[in-house]
Amino acid sequence: MFHEWTSAVLPALHERLTLALNHVLAGEPRACSKLAPHAGKLVELRPTGTPWPGLPALPPARWRISAAGLLEAMAPDEGGPAALVLGLPMDSPLAAAQRMLAGQAPQVGIEGDAQLAADAGWLIENLRWDFAGDLERWVGPAVAHELERGARAVADALRGLAARAAGAARQ
Repeated sequence: MFHEWTSAVLPALHERLTLALNHVLAGEPRACSKLAPHAGKLVELRPTGTPWPGLPALPPARWRISAAGLLEAMAPDEGGPAALVLGLPMDSPLAAAQRMLAGQAPQVGIEGDAQLAADAGWLIENLRWDFAGDLERWVGPAVAHELERGARAVADALRGLAARAAGAARQ
């Protein structure tokens, strides 16, 4: 049953992730200019570990870099070996959430083509989604500001909760 569910849902999630990544890349022209020289190369995001014991690991997600410096979704077994493999640890979602809430880049292992790895490292460190700007285009500046304030308050509360949980776990 789990396999049937994942085989139906994961391709759709991969497509949505591709759209989101391309949206963020297109929002920063320097990002596209860093990827464009690598056109035709394959990039693989390989989740490592599993967040829930007993469940199978997630399959890798693959993309081909386009001439415009954007990503084209590919099936996990399509296109041959990847020029770059990004290892994303999945065994500690709480630690990953804490890093993201603190505005830090995710811990990602990078293997493969040296220049592409350097450019991917730059993207990971410097590229951020302008969520507030996107929200403002949809609902207007006043509502976007209030929603951003609310989201910041929730993030601060979650950060405090995560810090207390980490402190309690150490005791």
